[in-house]
Amino acid sequence: MKMKTITLTRAQRDLLKDRLADVRDENGQFDIDIVIDSLLTINVQGCVETDGYVEDDYLSGTGGYVETYRQADVHLTAIVFDLDELVNETCQVDEVTAKEIGNYLNAA
Repeated sequence: MKMKTITLTRAQRDLLKDRLADVRDENGQFDIDIVIDSLLTINVQGCVETDGYVEDDYLSGTGGYVETYRQADVHLTAIVFDLDELVNETCQVDEVTAKEIGNYLNAA
C-alpha cells in the first residue's frame, strides 16, 4: 500500500526551517520531531556535513571559521492524527517541502 502524501503550507514550512536553525549550524546526524500543531508532527532525519578552516593569517586574519564544504541530506515524515478514527497515520511530506528544507540546510 502506498503511503499518503501531505502538502505543508508556507507557514508550516517556515516553522520547520525556524526549528531547524540550530541543526543547520551543526555538523552531524539528527533525528528531530517538530510539533506543528496538535494534529501534525514532522519527523526530520538527516545529517549535515561541513568542512572548513580557521582564518589565521597574521596580517589580515580574523580568526573566524571559513566554511568550504557543506552537504546536507534530509528525510521528512509526517505523523498526522486522524480525528475520525482517533489514530496516528504516518505520511510522506510533499517533494516541494523536502526540497526546500534540504536547500535551507545546504545554504552556507
